[in-house]
Amino acid sequence: MTVALAGPIARNLRRKAIDVEFISGARIPIVKFYDRHLKLHCDLCVGNGGASFKSHCLRVICDLDPRARAMAYVVKQWAKTQGINNSQGGTMNSFCLTMLAIFHFLSRDIPILPPFKELLTDLDGTVLASHEEIRANAQRFKVGLFFG
Repeated sequence: MTVALAGPIARNLRRKAIDVEFISGARIPIVKFYDRHLKLHCDLCVGNGGASFKSHCLRVICDLDPRARAMAYVVKQWAKTQGINNSQGGTMNSFCLTMLAIFHFLSRDIPILPPFKELLTDLDGTVLASHEEIRANAQRFKVGLFFG
């Protein structure tokens, strides 16, 4: 997110959210805020394609099984109470904690979620390039084609 975009975004969010904070010193500047309607802490950045892709993949995975989203939330809340959910302080960030929760579902004797490789490639092994292709591919796991 450029500094030029952050100011207007932060000003607009201050009318609708609480605890709005612009962190300009981060590798990729972000605006942190608390959405009082959703009762959710959020981080917002613009122009970070890698983060957007990772967020989209996490959403697709969590949509496959609601337990994944719930487990990620529990792990993140636990980490917060233990003081280990702060990447600026040298501990794990939310993405890392979410991946740990998802790994639990991937590493069961009978996996609950499909491997990422299966999610990000089609049946021929071609890597999927767009968000739409990944979401459409995920549907085959939702209807039980992966696990039989």
